[in-house]
Amino acid sequence: MVRNILRSRRTEILLDNFIDEDFQNMLLPLNIMQTVYFNRKFRIINNFITSNQTVQKTTSVIGGIICTVMFIVRFYFRYKVDMSFIFNFFNLFFNVIGFSINCVCAIVHCNSNVELILILYKIYTLQTNKIKLRNFKIWNWIYCVYLLISYIFVASLFFFLNVNIYICLLNCLCSFIAFCHDFNMVYAIRLLELLSLELEIWTKELTIETVKTANESNENEHCSRMFEIYINIQEAIMIHNRIYQTQVRIIMFASMFTLIYTNNIKLKRHL
Repeated sequence: MVRNILRSRRTEILLDNFIDEDFQNMLLPLNIMQTVYFNRKFRIINNFITSNQTVQKTTSVIGGIICTVMFIVRFYFRYKVDMSFIFNFFNLFFNVIGFSINCVCAIVHCNSNVELILILYKIYTLQTNKIKLRNFKIWNWIYCVYLLISYIFVASLFFFLNVNIYICLLNCLCSFIAFCHDFNMVYAIRLLELLSLELEIWTKELTIETVKTANESNENEHCSRMFEIYINIQEAIMIHNRIYQTQVRIIMFASMFTLIYTNNIKLKRHL
């Protein structure tokens, strides 16, 4: 029954694509960073959210190609200065896979990205107790600024550790590009956290005390609203998994490989 309702709603949800300014401002820091990396998830024009068109999809593909070329150039220069071939090859491999997945998701999941935001917004409007969007927006800015500060720290290390200024600048540029994966994960995590807050509010509103205090005249309306929120939460989880599950697995695997390889190098030096 639930799956049939989800299917019937899928073609209808894009018809009602209005989002108020408070919700837009909450998404603003996340959207800015996605735009910087040519990886916009959607467009908002005059308070209406729409999926990416051909121009935005083409920009994502071109951005992915440029990023891939930069990492190939860095791989070549690193290989010339006798750096570890295995580590650099897999670093290139995982980043190119990440760029490719970003481009594919920008095209394949363009409607799903819009659908996810609309569902989160609809849950927000249906709930009696609202999430404090201002606090959520502040934390979004904090996460984005933290990642930028981390990049500045990494870039400064390159200037201290590299003798060749060209390789140093290339490493700084590629490090900035590689941070797109981190911003992508922050975007996914923050949307999931928003959904978890909405789920927490839903469970509180579903308590027996709430149902008992509801008047007989609006009891059916209350139950209907709670069931609608439940359907939206379930669909949001399904869409979120469909969009970000592969990306999370790739990043986790790449992080595990980097950690294991660097620890192995340290052990060999001590032996």
